[in-house]
Amino acid sequence: MHRNLILGVMGMTILAWMGRGVVSAAGGPADAPRAGARIAINMTRETDPVTGRQVERISPLGANTTLPYYTRELVTADNRGILVASDLSGELLPYIIYPDEGHMVCVATTPLRNTSSPGLGGERVVYVSNAGILGYAPQTGGDFTGVSELPQGFTYTEPGVSLCGRYAAIVYAESPHPRTRNLLGGPSGEYPSSGSERDAFGMRSVLLWVDLDTGRTKGVAGSQAPGGHPLVSPVNPWLMEFCNNGPWRQVQRMQIARFHEAANLCETTPLFVQEFGHDAVGHEFFLADGRVAAIWMRYARQSDPVAQPAESYILIADPETGGHVAYETPGMRFNHLHGRDGRVFVSEGLSAVLRPAAAPLPPRAVSAHGDLLVKYVVAGSRTEPTVLCALYGTARQHAHAVLDRENRWAIFNDARGENVGVYRVPLD
Repeated sequence: MHRNLILGVMGMTILAWMGRGVVSAAGGPADAPRAGARIAINMTRETDPVTGRQVERISPLGANTTLPYYTRELVTADNRGILVASDLSGELLPYIIYPDEGHMVCVATTPLRNTSSPGLGGERVVYVSNAGILGYAPQTGGDFTGVSELPQGFTYTEPGVSLCGRYAAIVYAESPHPRTRNLLGGPSGEYPSSGSERDAFGMRSVLLWVDLDTGRTKGVAGSQAPGGHPLVSPVNPWLMEFCNNGPWRQVQRMQIARFHEAANLCETTPLFVQEFGHDAVGHEFFLADGRVAAIWMRYARQSDPVAQPAESYILIADPETGGHVAYETPGMRFNHLHGRDGRVFVSEGLSAVLRPAAAPLPPRAVSAHGDLLVKYVVAGSRTEPTVLCALYGTARQHAHAVLDRENRWAIFNDARGENVGVYRVPLD
């Protein structure tokens, strides 16, 4: 089982310079900066061939830099900084980019478990280290403080983080089991299993709630499915959401978990009850007011191909009342979605739906989720789309776009050059 610990993990010592001066990030991997060091970024700008908007690369050249998983807060409270994961130094470390100031700050020198791990809460950056320890570092840069050592031999999700930064939620699950060949997936069992055996086998998982100040933990919910993507409500740190990562139309994906701390009691209920075979709901996240937004695909027949829903919507569900509203949004296919106010969203989109008569996209603009980045604005019972730019490289890295706190910029991953980088495009 996991162990609780409160400890300071000292970062790597920088050899190349002293003080808090700005150093260049124009070249390839460099010596690891010390926590708090500012690194200059030579940002680039290009005109998008689809919309004519100016798209800025805000991450350093010569390194792979990505946004962490979009469901957590990635924009600092003052709207100046953007949390990223980068291998600039040769190791995967958390940084905060300040695009309007032309530099980024190294948060900590304790390596990340993966690119999706870090998230902002209060004045902290919370993440799982490469050693499997859940903890945090100060947003301004400093030592990583380990809080809970996660059990070895399990897979870990990215942690959900409370608005105040004191609480986190993470799911750890059994590793996948061996599978047979999938006789239903292709001729003569040509393709490996789609995951149905893995899901039926069990892969037990635990949703763990962690008090980062005290190190106290609580197993809030368990599942016989491989749970994932834990979220902590921005208005109630004892209310969490997570999903069952089974086939979209075959499991009840979105789950609400309430931890009644005084009674040491947990309850788990579906957030939005799916009609199996006809509904696919997921890629959810909390809005600022505590409601949950998600993608909802509706199928006319259970036999319809999973990538061909009859209808698609942006769904907003209220975990307190159980009510929901849905806005018709044609062309949604397992899209990733982000927004803050329940009115303006950013997501991928399909040129076949949004630009049927337009000129072809650039040859490299391919994606399983969509080849365009799109702003969707609620208008009555539906949303109105505005294409922001083409997506070039999300076959290598999902766009995982997020909006800043003022709905001025859409910030996203792309691979327009040799490396995956972080870009931004104006919404207006």
